[in-house]
Amino acid sequence: MAADTRINALSQLLDLERMARRAEDPQALRYVMVNETGSLVPCRQAAFWEAASGRVVALSGVSLPERNAPFVEWLERLMVELHRVAAEESVKDEMSPKAITAEDMPDDVARSWASWLPAHLLSIPIVAPGGELTGILVLARATPFAAHEPSLAAFLSEAYGHALHALRPKNRPTLSIASVKEFLRKDWKRTRWIAGGLLFVALFPVRMSALAPAEVSARNPWVVRAPIDGVVRSVDVSPNGDVKKGQRIVSMDRTTLENALAVTRQGRMVAEAEYRRAAQQAVFSRDNMSEMSILRVKVSRLRAEEEYAAAQLSRTVIAAEKSGIAVYGNQDDWNGRPVRTGERILSITDPGQAKLNIWLGVNDAISLEPGADVVLFLSTNPIWPVHCTLEYASYDPEVRPDGSMVYNLEAKFRDGGRLPRIGLKGTAKVYGRHVAMSYYLLRRPLAAIRQWLGV
Repeated sequence: MAADTRINALSQLLDLERMARRAEDPQALRYVMVNETGSLVPCRQAAFWEAASGRVVALSGVSLPERNAPFVEWLERLMVELHRVAAEESVKDEMSPKAITAEDMPDDVARSWASWLPAHLLSIPIVAPGGELTGILVLARATPFAAHEPSLAAFLSEAYGHALHALRPKNRPTLSIASVKEFLRKDWKRTRWIAGGLLFVALFPVRMSALAPAEVSARNPWVVRAPIDGVVRSVDVSPNGDVKKGQRIVSMDRTTLENALAVTRQGRMVAEAEYRRAAQQAVFSRDNMSEMSILRVKVSRLRAEEEYAAAQLSRTVIAAEKSGIAVYGNQDDWNGRPVRTGERILSITDPGQAKLNIWLGVNDAISLEPGADVVLFLSTNPIWPVHCTLEYASYDPEVRPDGSMVYNLEAKFRDGGRLPRIGLKGTAKVYGRHVAMSYYLLRRPLAAIRQWLGV
């Protein structure tokens, strides 16, 4: 009878080895480990813990363990203790299946043992051919394990370890504490050189920089605005045309103002005639003295209105106050266009005085000080950079027409080079202070993580 039992156990062991070799992937092998091992070593529950991930990756009767389940969380704490025990035994070359009870575990694990597992547990370390501990298989049941069952489990653990090692992806090295220790032990000299190189790269000083859209604009332009409410009769200079000081550049429609001046002048002349008539009659009658006072005020008011109408009429012709280039859009768009007082019509700029306007996004902002280096890459000539110097950086961001929040920066072009044409656009690279390479590379990811976590 005992011989039949040993033959039956050997047959079951061979069947389990064959099933392990036929597993197509690690998931299928883990299923065999937790669901079929009970045919050799009877158990009520089985679980497999993977050392590389530190997680319970297979449970008997469950297709996929729930990561946040209370039982799985407690079981992972138990596995950590079993792994520590197995690692200590590996130093003595005594890593083998071991029967465990609640008395062998720390208080925080033993306290909840009865709620999750039967009284007796068999811990089976799964070891790869090279001696690396890849995981732990546990079998639990209510009765104690027989003396021969750990020995059977030891033979089976070698088969499982070999199968797991064979199913590893060949092009992806596994990362575990044991593999890291082995690498450091074998390649200590090369590891020091690698660590030193990484430290050198991480601390290598580089300059902070940011890219932002930019446009060449005029410095101190003279803006021509509508002097009165009315209609633009004509713009007398062509777009981008040369303008001389004192030259007529805009003419407003004069019809309404000329009529108003004529009406006011006629009213003033009539009031003056009435005043002279009343003055002549006052010589013979004292009753006309009060009428003279009223007419005198009326004449003064009409003279003031006439002077105002004449002044408004004189403002219908706008002359240039400085020489330069007229900057505006289509000339035909302004002919006959009604305007309000103060509305911008065009500007006159000096092509020899230009500046660079830069709009730096809030997310790209870096620490900037006046005098910082700026390099402009024009869209019309991106190969040859234009060097500038930062003059001004706003403290408060403003909203652009596209809805983005930006900081307004201004830079001046350095002497010795030809100034680009006003109105050209491109991309500006603004340089800040020197920082470590690690900070330069991790600044944006760290900012994104802090915004996501809210810390």
